[in-house]
Amino acid sequence: MLFTPLTGILFGGYDNDQFCNVLNYNGQNIEYTIENGIPHELNHLAYKPFRENDPKKNSALGQTIGEGFTY
Repeated sequence: MLFTPLTGILFGGYDNDQFCNVLNYNGQNIEYTIENGIPHELNHLAYKPFRENDPKKNSALGQTIGEGFTY
């Protein structure tokens, strides 16, 4: 969670083991962030070790499954 003068970030992953949520973004829907955004990013963090061992993790299907699985 961070306050920043940068605009356009809002919420998202930046590395395999980190993500951010900009607290001072005026357009943020906090209910959506709590119900969907945070669980989505936590799922990425929890399943990262399993995805790293997948030889097809960078394929289009692997990326789609990785993103889709988090919802």
